[in-house]
Amino acid sequence: MSWKLSDTFLLRRAGFPFDLLDGFAATDLARLALRWADVTEEAERRRRTLLGELFPAAVERARKREDRAALRGLSALRRSVGRRRVRPVPPGLEDDELTQAHRAWAEQADQAAELAAEARRAVAPAWESAARGLRELAEREDISDALLQLSPDFHEATTRHLADDRRADAASRAHDRRLWSYLQRLAAKNETTSAFGPVTFGSFGAVDAPEAGAELPDGVRERVTFVSFWAAVAIGRAATRSVAVRDLVPARRLPAVHLTGDLATLPGRPPVPLSETELSVLHACDGTRDAQGIADATRLDTAATRTALAALERSALIQRRCEPCSTSLDPLHDVLDQLPDTPGLHAFTAAAKEFADLVAAFATSPPDARRAALRRAEQAFEALTGTPARRNAGGTYADRLVLFEDCHGDGQPLTLPERLRQRIQHELRPVLDFGLTVGQRVRTAHRELAAELLAETGEVPFLEFAARLTRAVEEGRLRPALAPVERLHDAYRALVTDVSDGRTARLDPDRLTALGRPDDTPAFVSPDLLLTGARHGEGPLVLGEIHPYVFGWGLQGGFAPDPEALRQELAGLLPAWGGPDRLATVLHRRRHKGLITNRFPGTFIEVTGTARSAPRRVPINALRATLRDGEPTLLGPDGPLELYVGEADHPHLRVFAPAQVEVVRLALGERTPRIVVGDVVVQRAAWRPGDTHRDALVAASTDQLALAVASLRRALDLPRHLFSLGTGEIKPLYLDLDCVHSQYALRQQAEHGPLSLVEMLPAPDQLWLRRSTGAFTSELRLSMSRVPGGRT
Repeated sequence: MSWKLSDTFLLRRAGFPFDLLDGFAATDLARLALRWADVTEEAERRRRTLLGELFPAAVERARKREDRAALRGLSALRRSVGRRRVRPVPPGLEDDELTQAHRAWAEQADQAAELAAEARRAVAPAWESAARGLRELAEREDISDALLQLSPDFHEATTRHLADDRRADAASRAHDRRLWSYLQRLAAKNETTSAFGPVTFGSFGAVDAPEAGAELPDGVRERVTFVSFWAAVAIGRAATRSVAVRDLVPARRLPAVHLTGDLATLPGRPPVPLSETELSVLHACDGTRDAQGIADATRLDTAATRTALAALERSALIQRRCEPCSTSLDPLHDVLDQLPDTPGLHAFTAAAKEFADLVAAFATSPPDARRAALRRAEQAFEALTGTPARRNAGGTYADRLVLFEDCHGDGQPLTLPERLRQRIQHELRPVLDFGLTVGQRVRTAHRELAAELLAETGEVPFLEFAARLTRAVEEGRLRPALAPVERLHDAYRALVTDVSDGRTARLDPDRLTALGRPDDTPAFVSPDLLLTGARHGEGPLVLGEIHPYVFGWGLQGGFAPDPEALRQELAGLLPAWGGPDRLATVLHRRRHKGLITNRFPGTFIEVTGTARSAPRRVPINALRATLRDGEPTLLGPDGPLELYVGEADHPHLRVFAPAQVEVVRLALGERTPRIVVGDVVVQRAAWRPGDTHRDALVAASTDQLALAVASLRRALDLPRHLFSLGTGEIKPLYLDLDCVHSQYALRQQAEHGPLSLVEMLPAPDQLWLRRSTGAFTSELRLSMSRVPGGRT
């Protein structure tokens, strides 16, 4: 079996060059602080020598001389050194070795005090310089547009801030710190929105060096605006508030409802007893019949039918809300298509279409008019629904506004050398093989427990199986089966520890392969690794996750240069799931724009989301779990299904999904080295500062913060550029430890709990993607499959 890298990839890049942030470094302050840390460390070394060696030796000599005056002087001097207080050596103390060592320590301590004072004097100018730089950036049109889409409320606050001459009060400083947090998202990381996260397709070809299309001034070829899914849901609900309108809407039984006799059950809720009428009506709620149609199908009178429908709605067993498809590229028009043609909704429908036009106009509005364009769309939405048009201000992984924009990036066609594809396949093979070995053993453990349960129960509804398996895992029944996985983890940890020099652990690919080999089965992976290029004279490449349901079968597929060619290419991945007839994915209600569309070639399993217009869909309550030839099998109405991917915290999904490549992540105390296999960085260097370090950060005042950070850098050997993940945060924060705003952010994170720090790799001077405006952080988002054939 060999790993094959798909021809098509996405280039995901930041919308702004990295040096947007680099200019905020307070270089002089940082240099002073680091010099202070070095001198302080040397002073502390000398102090430890004085207290641990020289004072005891001098005391012993004085005792032998029976020199009581010297003993008293030594005692007083030792107390002052213990308290880090510099005082003169008492007269008459005749001990040259001690005197010289004390003088050297005192000089170091005095120098440290001078450096600390100089650093504290440099703090205010550093903050003032940063404030000026932030103001200049905030006035830029492109950054203003980005802030508008990330958080209109903060955009408005920034507009007020720029108009305010009071630049040094607490509110202004707080605003600047928040502005810095937005800017680090725009330049140091790869957002997925608008011009600061453009979609750029690429492929491998017969070129000697990377070739790209024309670069455009704003970095994009096309802007497209979409109505956010949550906004379409709100419009559908507003349209169907009236019972009279809902009676005209087809009633849909929720896919997760399970019937046992006259009891209806939703996962996590107590059973609902149903009357004979309610049970009859529930069976007729197939998503095609309105209230009158259900009355006709059940031969119940209209009043009884409506009463039963109302009761079923209250119990959340059915839905009559014109829910948009979670697989639709245009959820608003999906809602409008479902609305009944009744005079009472004509004005509402016309207003909704006007709202859609206002959303489309946002993309074509000139930069100075986009704020007003957004406000018009928001006002139309609020008039339609009575719902606020903004939510999750600045949040991550959520649609924040009633609209969002995606952009087709410039630089296409982008072509990378075929030799690079071959190199990626070759370099990643041992890492992916080991990860797949781990994943296969994890899957085997889950399937062994599943087989044990199914042998006890026989064929059962999938949701019942899921509940039983979850209970069994909570009871510890999975742990024995995971013993082979734990042994692999332990062997990997031992190998890393054995070759680590404290900073880097360079693993021999053959030694990694010797830990375990995967079975000969097809597999799919989207690698989240880094290719250093060190042995080939090339810049480091970040290889990021990308799945077909995003760039081929999802929203971004609409930007593909040749969608049909991409569809045919991705068909080559399907054997990992047994082909399109077996491939299935669990469909929850869409939460953000990263949706899967009806281009998906397999079956949608509806749970909380709907795929009404998709060619193949099945409610989750129609699935059953069974044993076939001793193997756990997920059965749909038309035969066995294989789930697209399992999830670590959902054991019932892992049972029926292919084995995943599971790269083992280690945490080796306060410092975990960078782990490298050949040219592949499997894990970046990481640090977990202990309570002592964290307490020192928290205790530092603003004028001492640079010194506290410098001390931490020297103690843990931290790089200047890194990412920090604080307690309760979703995504890491980029930090430049030479920057006062980063230092403040680090202290804020430390106040909330433990910190996890990871090196920035590639470092700023290693960024390979360079445009006319500077160097950009980026990643190649790839898909790979394991197919029969020779070794790569």
